[in-house]
Amino acid sequence: YLHGLNATVDHVLHALDSSSWVHFACHGHQDPIFGMNSAFSLHGGHLELTDIASKRLSTGQFAFLSACHAASGLKDLPGEAMHLAAGFQFAGFPSVIATLWRIHDEDAPKIAGHTYRHLFRNGLQGLDLSESAMALNRAVLHLQEAPEATVDRWAPFVHFGI
Repeated sequence: YLHGLNATVDHVLHALDSSSWVHFACHGHQDPIFGMNSAFSLHGGHLELTDIASKRLSTGQFAFLSACHAASGLKDLPGEAMHLAAGFQFAGFPSVIATLWRIHDEDAPKIAGHTYRHLFRNGLQGLDLSESAMALNRAVLHLQEAPEATVDRWAPFVHFGI
């Protein structure tokens, strides 16, 4: 668990080597021209897509990227998967939840909370990561019930992988 001053690029890169689950709750930036320059803003620097995608992680299972633009595409190649979410999949995380565009700060914890509640509804023994897309779907449906939930608030949350 890295938070605040401890969430440096070096600490996060080192922690990725032994993490099966990761949750990023920070600012994200998609470089629409040079996708490999896309990054998470951490304490004292940026964790770039090149650093993530260059990892070969055997323990990765699930990544929740609660950061703006974590799954945005390139301006000239919108169908190409050169974004932070794809970098996590390439590094070894088969299941990734991310965002297509800027999200509201108050929506991210709601989506995460409902997603995790569904995944852990039967405890650790009943955990089934193949249900992570279903868990996100349920969380989005819950967010849609709020009166202020316009499509731009619930639609950016997407799932990649298994």
